[in-house]
Amino acid sequence: MIKIMEYMALGKPIVQFALTEGRITAGDASLYARPSDYIDFAKMILKLLDDPVRRAAMGQYGRERVECALAWNHQAPMLLAAYDSLWPESAEQELKDGHSCGGLAEESNERVRLRG
Repeated sequence: MIKIMEYMALGKPIVQFALTEGRITAGDASLYARPSDYIDFAKMILKLLDDPVRRAAMGQYGRERVECALAWNHQAPMLLAAYDSLWPESAEQELKDGHSCGGLAEESNERVRLRG
């Protein structure tokens, strides 16, 4: 899914096969062809080629989705909360030790190091 996120970050409309993860990630930034149906995939590409307004709207939607929902600064708190739910005693100890929430990257790296 990295390439899908990259296309979205660049504001590019997407055509992909209709798989769950792609739909969850791209939403309306993509057209979806039936799985393994290359003819349908080609038809979706032609739809985009014939509709510059739709291409622009899909690209803008994808870019905004990355910036407003999928970027690391939005995902990090949820990921850290998931880790904390798996190892609550470690998170409690970090709070007692006075670790701040300032630098998410540093905190994340420290959690990974502590959990080995």
